[in-house]
Amino acid sequence: MSKPDIKPLTYLLIALILFSFLGLEFPVFLLSRLVDGRGADQVFSWPVNWYGAIFHWSVTMLIWGAGALGVYGWVKKRGVLAELIRFDFDQQDSLLLLVGLLFVIVYQVVYSRMSGLAIPQIWREYQGFQNMYGGQAWIVSIFQNLYYLVEFALVVIMIAFFQRAGEMWTKLNWFPWGALGLGLTWGMIHMVTNPQGALGVIVWAVFLGILFNLAKKSFFLTWIIGVLGFII
Repeated sequence: MSKPDIKPLTYLLIALILFSFLGLEFPVFLLSRLVDGRGADQVFSWPVNWYGAIFHWSVTMLIWGAGALGVYGWVKKRGVLAELIRFDFDQQDSLLLLVGLLFVIVYQVVYSRMSGLAIPQIWREYQGFQNMYGGQAWIVSIFQNLYYLVEFALVVIMIAFFQRAGEMWTKLNWFPWGALGLGLTWGMIHMVTNPQGALGVIVWAVFLGILFNLAKKSFFLTWIIGVLGFII
């Protein structure tokens, strides 16, 4: 049975659909407001109670996970998984993992010096949760980092679809189309959601897209480095 003829526009549209799934976190604030007991004027404020934060992240992860699984099923059904992404881990990936980890450390040290923020980020955010939620900070921190794991799974799949669309349109497989697509979507949206840290996220988006291409479309390598960039 021959593979279906999938147009590059289809890959681009799916990448944008995945991006819209990331944006579905904002409507979740409407639900978490009810659980948290915040007023209508605080709909987009962060939960004041620890269970409100956990609820917010849990629902968001369920939505993102459903989106990722739906796209994975679509890819498997059409037999194009190998053209988009790979899930094995070879010796070259181990070397790139070390290079990526070194980049993460240097990047975070430079960012820390420029911003005045302490590293690692996971500890800095935990201290913030202690100020907000006291003794429940540890469980809030666990859910936040689970949230990062799911977010970057979706981010890597977006890179894969942007990359494939660009390859098919131009035949330039060496160019990091995933970096371009991710930078213009997930990266740029932080200009609205987090203006202070937007430039850093855009740089990180471009780096992950380049890494994905260098790693011959490795999911796990790109995913691990992506998550570490938000933890270290």
